[in-house]
Amino acid sequence: MGIYLIVSILSLRYVALVDAADLTYVLPEGQPLGTLVGDIAVDYDLRSIMTSDEYNNLQYQILSTGNEYAPYFRVVNTTGKLLTTGPIDRDSISHCIRSPSCILPLDIAVNTIGAFFRKIAVDVNVTDLNDNSPVFKKALEIVEFSENSAQGMSQTIAGAVDRDSGNNTVANYYIETPNVPFYVEMEKYVDGSSFVKIIVDGNLDREKRDRYDIKIVAEDGGSPKRTGNVDVTINIIDVNDNAPQFNVPFYNVTLMEDISLNTVFLTVAAKDDDLGANGEVEYLLSPNQNSDNIAQRFAVDQLSGNLSVIGQLEYIPNEQTSIYVDAFDKGTQPRSSKIVVLVFIVDSSNNPPQINVNILQGDKEKLIARVSEYANVGNSVAHIGVIDTDYDKDRNGKVDCVAISEYFGLERYQANEYKAVVKKALDRELQERHDVNIVCRDNGSPPLNTTTSFSVEVLDENDNYPRFTKQNFYSKAEENNNVGDVVAKVSADDLDKPGTNNARIQYKLEATGGYPFWIDPDNGEIRANFVLDRENVSRIDLKVIAEDYGQPRLTATANVSLSITDQNDNYPMFSQPNYEFFVYENLPYNTSVDQLTATDKDDRENGAIVFRFDGMVPSDFPFSLYSDGNIKVIRPLDRELQSKHEFTVIAADQGSPSMSSSVTVTVNVLDQNDNVPVFVFPNDDNFTTTIPMASKPTSISIEVSATDKDAGDNGRVSYSIIGNNLTELFDIRSEKGLGFISLKRMPTDNEPMTYTLGLKAEDSGSPRQAAYKYLTVTFKRDNPPVESRTNFLIAVVLGCVTVVLSITIVLVIYIIRRNDHRREKSASSYGEKAAVQVRPEIKHPTDLASSSSSGSKESLKKVSFSTEHNSSLESDPHRDVLHAPLVNIDNLKVCVMSCYLLSG
Repeated sequence: MGIYLIVSILSLRYVALVDAADLTYVLPEGQPLGTLVGDIAVDYDLRSIMTSDEYNNLQYQILSTGNEYAPYFRVVNTTGKLLTTGPIDRDSISHCIRSPSCILPLDIAVNTIGAFFRKIAVDVNVTDLNDNSPVFKKALEIVEFSENSAQGMSQTIAGAVDRDSGNNTVANYYIETPNVPFYVEMEKYVDGSSFVKIIVDGNLDREKRDRYDIKIVAEDGGSPKRTGNVDVTINIIDVNDNAPQFNVPFYNVTLMEDISLNTVFLTVAAKDDDLGANGEVEYLLSPNQNSDNIAQRFAVDQLSGNLSVIGQLEYIPNEQTSIYVDAFDKGTQPRSSKIVVLVFIVDSSNNPPQINVNILQGDKEKLIARVSEYANVGNSVAHIGVIDTDYDKDRNGKVDCVAISEYFGLERYQANEYKAVVKKALDRELQERHDVNIVCRDNGSPPLNTTTSFSVEVLDENDNYPRFTKQNFYSKAEENNNVGDVVAKVSADDLDKPGTNNARIQYKLEATGGYPFWIDPDNGEIRANFVLDRENVSRIDLKVIAEDYGQPRLTATANVSLSITDQNDNYPMFSQPNYEFFVYENLPYNTSVDQLTATDKDDRENGAIVFRFDGMVPSDFPFSLYSDGNIKVIRPLDRELQSKHEFTVIAADQGSPSMSSSVTVTVNVLDQNDNVPVFVFPNDDNFTTTIPMASKPTSISIEVSATDKDAGDNGRVSYSIIGNNLTELFDIRSEKGLGFISLKRMPTDNEPMTYTLGLKAEDSGSPRQAAYKYLTVTFKRDNPPVESRTNFLIAVVLGCVTVVLSITIVLVIYIIRRNDHRREKSASSYGEKAAVQVRPEIKHPTDLASSSSSGSKESLKKVSFSTEHNSSLESDPHRDVLHAPLVNIDNLKVCVMSCYLLSG
């Protein structure tokens, strides 16, 4: 059948010879102007019944008088090609709305100039396209449920209207809003429209929630599917749970076309088992009528249900009028039902035929046939016999019968006998009961109709698999549960007949992840037969089977994802039993020492750790602790004041109640070379020493010492002599933090008896730090013997002369250099080659003991000289310390005094 329809749509036509018309074409709706419907000449095979000349001169035209469908088409006058005059909207043609077929009859006149004339009856079956979406009449529906509503209780709202027909009309409803205790089902009225049943699927508790806002989607059966939706507000209150019920499945009346106006011809009656306003029934003509003029011809009394004629009736051959009447109760949320009144309008007094129905399988007295949903198309369900007592068997006594049903039809067995057969595959889950209306009409003038009906109950077969309400179930359970607690629940249903083994379901566990779970086979509750531990596993995936009891048994599977929620049952654990950090002193503010780390096996706030000090810390405490465990320096560290800081840190989670652990943190302050050595000897108060000339050089050792608060290399001091180029006379060595000055030899008689040594005490840090001091060393000479006085005087005189000459030469050189310096424009470049410098950075004692016998004190100055030829001095870092022969004013005075005494 599917291939048949596809070929029909592609070719835009299908030709068949049937009883009702000479030619039948299939045309999808909405085709554009000029679409070819069929070729009359070819399809009717006119060439075979005439000569070529006659055939080539045929004229074609549509007999349009009295045919309301003729304007949709035109025929090419010379070729017989039938074309459309524009798009045809099947859904705007009244007798086609929601009808499985839409036949537009045409009469085509074919003639020649000669005597040939033929009228060809053409039926154009306009097939439906899914060009309309379901539309709800209201944008918002309000539904009310009692808070004690049991599962399965339902309320209804008006369904969506889809002007399409067949599969393209509304096929399904579903709730788009997730996680609500409701689901929906579609119910159809006899006129093809539908309503929506909103069904409770959970426990309602007004005190917890008194309103649900959901979105219901109507989906048609077309391809692609089209949808419409309506917003529904569900208020939780009392419930009106019974709809009015008619006591018959339909009404069948026959009216004469000349019946008087306002004549009551039928009273419809519906009963509502509810009490009060919920049980009071009113009647209205349904707004969904197959014909637009029903409301102009018929009326129903709102209270009594009396149907009356209010407009002139007109007999139309082969037409049956259907009146749909709605019955409403007066409940707060009205419920309704619908019934059809079949009206046959006649214009003659001949007798209608009599119909006898014989059920083949089922309840023959109640006219209920029973057939399996597996029944094949063509399977017989009833025998129909027709008796017409009219004398004229050719006209009034000749009877034709049709079955009004989508799933069942009639096949003629003998002249006035039929068998009712299955014409469309049955599905009990879609429709369990079918009402088959049999209409028989004689050929009298006017023809008379008789209608009867029987019902067909579709027997259930196990043709539906169980359906889980969800393919994937998500559930949560707290760890440390009691053994046997319910941790999840699954639910499934089966569309087969409720109460039978085909719909009865049992649950099984197929996969448990290796854990001992148990499922209740009847209600789907899953229990844990062990204690859950989130720290061991946080999620367990299960697979559940739902199996019915039918033959054969059918199964479905679903997945259950069980998330194990956390309890605060673990203490924070530090990454180390104790922490020891090493940092240098004098770190900048906010320098990070290090970061403590701890873990907590718990989840979220139960595993979120915050660090803090254990108790209050002193206001001058040099460290801050951040909540993430970061320790930073906030005050200067001085190893010389405190080299170790020890404190306790707490790691606490954010659970309730909170759990915590503690750890001891030790911060060792490492040394930096931030202290300069300090001389102990010599110092500002004691900077001289005396050596007897009678001593042996090897027996002399002058001990100097300095201290340094730093540690290690930063505090290990070594000593050296700087300046004066006295290394040929003195030597110094460093040992165990002390400096030992030794003599290489004793000074000779013509050498000075007093020496000022520049001492340097330097640590071994990086960068090195040094201190400088001067030590005055005086050699004490013994009283010279008398016999050597003459030699002594000679030496003194020669020394004095030498000193005077040296001073004179120095002064001359100084004057010459100064004049040259003044003449130079670039003072700095010459000053690098020759300059007289006074050492500013080495502090000298202001008072030194002179070697004169008078013991007077004078201030001493050390001066160094350099020339441009003395490259060794330029490379010496201490070249500004005296390298030239020391000129001592006191010695000069001694010389002068000696000369004076000698001359006297």
